[in-house]
Amino acid sequence: MQKVEEIFLAPTTPESLVAELQRVFQAYGYRLNRMMPQDGSEGFVSYTLATRPVGRTGAIIFVSDAAAGSKFQGWDGSAWVPLG
Repeated sequence: MQKVEEIFLAPTTPESLVAELQRVFQAYGYRLNRMMPQDGSEGFVSYTLATRPVGRTGAIIFVSDAAAGSKFQGWDGSAWVPLG
């Protein structure tokens, strides 16, 4: 049995958030798709460039009218940045 970390410091950039999530899922033997409904009902909210909300650090959104490679965006503390 693996020891559960008692302190979790939230990553400060989208890249570090993804890396931290991968590390945690690998450590505990989970894959992200095991944690989401397989019927497509995960309810991922879609935004447009004009309707993006004010974010919080580590937030990830889908932007339907963004350029290719910029559809998934993360909040870096001051602006939405492309993740792809």
